[in-house]
Amino acid sequence: MATPRFDSAPLHRERWWCERELLVLIALVGGIYFTRIEFLPVRGEETRRARIACEMLESGDWLIAQQQGQPFTSRPPLANWPIAWSIAALGDCSPLAARLPSIIATLLTTLLIYGYARQFTERVGALSAAAAYATMGQVLQLGQVAETEAMFTLLLAAALLIWHWNFAARQAPLTAWLLGYSLAALATLAKGPQAPVYFCASVGAYLIVTRRWRELLTARHFGGCTLFLAIVGAWQIPFFLRLGWPAVHDVWAGDVAMRFEDRTWKTWFLHLLEYPLEVAACLAPWSLLLPLLMLGEVRRQFGRAQPAVLFAVISIAVTFPTCWLVQGARGRYYMPLFPSFAVLVGAVIQSIYQLTAAERLLKAWRAFLKLAAVVALGLAAAVLVASLRPQSALSLLAQPIWFAVLYSAAAMVAAVALTRFPPTAQVARLPLAVLVLAVLLGITHTGVVLNAMAARSERAGDVVHDLKTQLPTDVRLVSFGPIENMFAFHYKQAIPLLAWPREAHDLPPDVSYFCFNHEGDTPPVLPFAWRQIGVVSCDRNHYEKPIKSVIVGQRIETAGVGTRRQ
Repeated sequence: MATPRFDSAPLHRERWWCERELLVLIALVGGIYFTRIEFLPVRGEETRRARIACEMLESGDWLIAQQQGQPFTSRPPLANWPIAWSIAALGDCSPLAARLPSIIATLLTTLLIYGYARQFTERVGALSAAAAYATMGQVLQLGQVAETEAMFTLLLAAALLIWHWNFAARQAPLTAWLLGYSLAALATLAKGPQAPVYFCASVGAYLIVTRRWRELLTARHFGGCTLFLAIVGAWQIPFFLRLGWPAVHDVWAGDVAMRFEDRTWKTWFLHLLEYPLEVAACLAPWSLLLPLLMLGEVRRQFGRAQPAVLFAVISIAVTFPTCWLVQGARGRYYMPLFPSFAVLVGAVIQSIYQLTAAERLLKAWRAFLKLAAVVALGLAAAVLVASLRPQSALSLLAQPIWFAVLYSAAAMVAAVALTRFPPTAQVARLPLAVLVLAVLLGITHTGVVLNAMAARSERAGDVVHDLKTQLPTDVRLVSFGPIENMFAFHYKQAIPLLAWPREAHDLPPDVSYFCFNHEGDTPPVLPFAWRQIGVVSCDRNHYEKPIKSVIVGQRIETAGVGTRRQ
């Protein structure tokens, strides 16, 4: 059976790694993600990942992720390894060390998208695809924090794109399978079963649609499957031998089961309506260009880009239901497919660049640029008002006056650059418009957004530092029950875990200082006399009354069981 026409276009053979666009992308990502790395306090899930990495270095156990010496079986451990390597290289469990792996992963994903797209499109399309990914709303939010999404996206996107890159070249199908499955295995060890499901579903559906399903029955495909099993098994078998089947179940199914806790029809129906909009917001502003894929004149201009567009569409179509139909799914869970959306954005912009005489496309492009300009000017005005009147309804956007003025001026310049050219010049300057918009998005996040987030964030690190000055230098601090990750991260020393004491003799005689989690206003009661040394709020943002906090106390010898002295 003949191969369909849409999969027959030859790939580009240019030395894409020598093109100046690659340097532009490195500068763009560097300016956004490699600046102000430590400005935002480490918080939320970041502290868990960083503390697990520290415990790996302290214990020398790279097989099992641990918190306070106890196995953490939420997911496999690979995502913690780069953080541990970074901490070891920099010599300290600092925000820079914790976040650097995610930042590097974001840079590598951006360059991967350019290299992949460059095989199927001209420079404009590849540049647009890579710049779009680097400045999508969700990527800006998660590309610089010590969470799993950036690393997981790199590994799974690399598995998909490198597989198709090699497979479409028709020169090394064995390489395609081996690289694809090995990267999918690493992605699996980073976050869990989402990786093999997405890889197998995308690749299998693509081969069926392009009438190459017999490739699934070849020895080279089974070789890739075998390599996948070998890589995952190299970790899974020793893990099972140490912790048994319950831990294996928790690693692969524990987090998945949490997404099905709310099973009401109302919640499910609302999720069906809201989730596509949430994903569109995560891809913003570039998601506004995706509807242009429906236009015939756009699709007819794909040319060499047809295989890449087809693979991206199929990958999205077969994987989107895994989040869309699950009530507890969030937009960030679909981030590994954002590079596929970026490829589609690049293909659309490439088509607009080629069709200089298509009035409908020119109007759509001008409308997109005008909307971006209007939003930029509106945000600049809001920032100015909030900065001059900090008590207004826009107080969350308040910035230092000098920065508010500079940002507003930059937004005005960007708005003029996006709209001042006549129609034909707008197309000729299309790459410049893409970069202007990308830079503006980067400045907005790195400046306005980070400033606003930092202003609201809880400064737990400063509180913990001050608290440690009140403790003896050789203190052995223990916790009653698992302690909040934020406190453990900022404390920077191992905190042994003890069970909650029910009798005074439950506390070992050599323990004088302790800590425990506390919620609400009810004073805690312990079965021995003690005094409170300090309270550390462990909320992501600062509140007058903390929701989650850690209390640090000292046992005293006075009478009055269950009392305390402030």
